[in-house]
Amino acid sequence: MKKYVTVEFRLYADSLNFEQVSSDFGLVPTNIQRAGEQAGAGRVFNKSMWGIYEQNQDGGEMTWDSLESGISSLLRLLQPNETQIHAYQEKASLVFWCGVFHDTPWTSIQISHSMMKTMGSLGIELEISTYGTSDSNDI
Repeated sequence: MKKYVTVEFRLYADSLNFEQVSSDFGLVPTNIQRAGEQAGAGRVFNKSMWGIYEQNQDGGEMTWDSLESGISSLLRLLQPNETQIHAYQEKASLVFWCGVFHDTPWTSIQISHSMMKTMGSLGIELEISTYGTSDSNDI
């Protein structure tokens, strides 16, 4: 079975000053969305979003063998920003968005108690989207 995971830290709010968020975190976003813009196929973004994921050597999104590995790595990147994370809790939703891609119609996902506790202490929600297929050539 093939499986890989992507992880992105996201801030969602009705309105975001992307330059201010970047300055506050000292990080350049890898993904932004503006509320009201087209999301494709007739959809519109209802919230603005500032997101960051780790990049691989080619500048693409880093993938992981496990959800916990991806979250741990992103937490290390965000660790110096704990104060900013707590400050943004009042004005934005903070989410670790995780995509799990696999070549079977089902898969299992495991997260340790300590990882859940760390995310909880930072007030970061976890959203997991799974994408499975019965054709192993699709991932």
